[in-house]
Amino acid sequence: MRTLIMIINQLRNSGPNRVMLDIAANIDRAKIRPVVISLMPDDTVRPIAHKFKEIGVEIYRFNYNFYSLELNTFNVAKRLEKFIVENYDNPVVQAHGYHPTLLTARMHIPHTVTIHCISKEDFIKSRGPIIGNYMVYRFARNLKKQKYPVVISSYMANYYRNICKNNIQLIYNGVSYSPLQSDISQLKQKLAISPNKKIIIVTGGLNERKNNIHTILQLKQSGLDNFLCVFLGIGPQEQFLKDSVGNDNRFRFDGYRTNINEYLAIADLYVSSSLSEGLPLAVLEAVCSGVPCLLSNIPPHKEIVEKIDCQGVDTFSISTNELAENLSFFLNHKWSRRNISERARNVFSSKKMGAQYTELVENIR
Repeated sequence: MRTLIMIINQLRNSGPNRVMLDIAANIDRAKIRPVVISLMPDDTVRPIAHKFKEIGVEIYRFNYNFYSLELNTFNVAKRLEKFIVENYDNPVVQAHGYHPTLLTARMHIPHTVTIHCISKEDFIKSRGPIIGNYMVYRFARNLKKQKYPVVISSYMANYYRNICKNNIQLIYNGVSYSPLQSDISQLKQKLAISPNKKIIIVTGGLNERKNNIHTILQLKQSGLDNFLCVFLGIGPQEQFLKDSVGNDNRFRFDGYRTNINEYLAIADLYVSSSLSEGLPLAVLEAVCSGVPCLLSNIPPHKEIVEKIDCQGVDTFSISTNELAENLSFFLNHKWSRRNISERARNVFSSKKMGAQYTELVENIR
């Protein structure tokens, strides 16, 4: 049996962590034992460690910070390598994120890396142009040393093919979401939402990359009144977005929530105006739940739309008023949620993802 050591910067309820959780839950546990190593203290606001424990995954935590990982990468890598070799049999290390990728590139243990974002877009938007461009450069240098890089969309494969001269494997993110079978009126009552409103759901971090200001301005411009747009998430732009909404009661900020499936069950529409994504789990959760979607026309969103290939899931241009113009039609049309869900789960299945990672880990030497 092999031990899959999944390394992440921090345990928190975020896209890469949820991918790791689904890998651990769906990989062939008769052949592979999953273990998680977290480099930093857990995020106490958005915890996820309990989810790994529920499925019997061992977690080992270190107590590094961003700067120690950045400035002392070689020594940290050697300490981690020594710890893994001394404690686990037949290990394969899997990196998730920037620092884990830098660390595995310095290890002699068999390893792979799953790349979750487009570095030149994500790092610069999250860290600013100076630190961000430095991270892009360093990430690319270390990716060149990886023998088994995995990307999560065709768009990412095209981007990283010029950086990774080795073979790149595409494994789509998979989710286990399916339509929640509950009474909609009771759910709306539980969530304090009017039974007569059309519900628009927006999930994810409230940050510049998610471009939620475009969603707000377009919904205001639509001229529609009978909707409630609920934002689920936290982030640095929260106050800015609330100020942009003002006293408009068509918008609501519910913060970080763990019951996303309940919100998706009552949603008439899911909207994302994101400027950049790898392959967004939030969108996959929405379509697998059968929610009609309007998505910005960035390549990963277009890839999801093309793969699902069904009515009720489409893209819009963020350089035009297309979202405002199409809002009424999408909110009021009777889409087949069952069709959306079935077609999405045929492509973006967590079981399918688990089988592909099982085969990958078994073949790493």
